[in-house]
This record gives sequence, C-alpha cells and structure tokens, in this order.
Amino acid sequence: MTKQFNLEQINSALDFIDPAQSKRKKLKEKEIFRLITLRDKARKQGKFTEADEIREHLQKEGVMLVDEKHAGGKELKTTWKYI
Repeated sequence: MTKQFNLEQINSALDFIDPAQSKRKKLKEKEIFRLITLRDKARKQGKFTEADEIREHLQKEGVMLVDEKHAGGKELKTTWKYI
C-alpha cells in the first residue's frame, strides 16, 4: 500500500518553505527595490546590523538577495528573486 503525502507535509518534513509563507502575497518589485536601496545605503554607512535586518525581512517575505561583485571587483551589485 502506498501512502500519499500532501505538499504541506512534505515541506514541513523537509523544512523547505513555510506553508503559510507560500500563501502570503508577494512583495511588489517597487517595494523590493526600495528596500534594496535602503540596505545598500546602510552598508555604505557601515550600518551592517540594519542592512542584515533588511535582508532578513526580505527573506521572511519570500525574497532572496544575491550580492555579486561588478567587473573590477570593488562595487557590489544586488540581484534578487522570489523564493
């Protein structure tokens, strides 16, 4: 006999995504870009705790940030995607 699992059970068991989060509305791109700009400003000012809090907030809202170095390696570019 084969046991069937629903997506919530699988996610819970494997700890991939919070089922409640997947039902939440996604942040709009305009808000994401605003928060990335605030985070970049905080980082340039050495306010790393504030920058980390913004990153954590975005992650809780289902947005993953990726920091990549530009050509020349001095300046970071932040890209993002929904998770």
